[in-house]
Amino acid sequence: MSHKELGKPLRNERHRDIWGGVSVQETLIQSQNQATAFRGTQFAGIAILEIPDGAKVRSRKTTNQEGHFTLWAAPEELILYVREVAKLPA
Repeated sequence: MSHKELGKPLRNERHRDIWGGVSVQETLIQSQNQATAFRGTQFAGIAILEIPDGAKVRSRKTTNQEGHFTLWAAPEELILYVREVAKLPA
């Protein structure tokens, strides 16, 4: 879920569009590195998505971080595309 849907406050008006989306990484390694950087949060695992062409999901390269994208879709739509949940690195 997005920070907006989770009820987290918008910190910067310039990021309003991103606030309403879900942050994803292009590769599993990038996701593992991101999860490690935010070790204090409660990640249960890394969802690996496979989003087919024509899905009701909008995506865009966001931020300056390599491999970072934002997805916009209803949570019930995104959950359809979870193909695997990888364990977090130890």
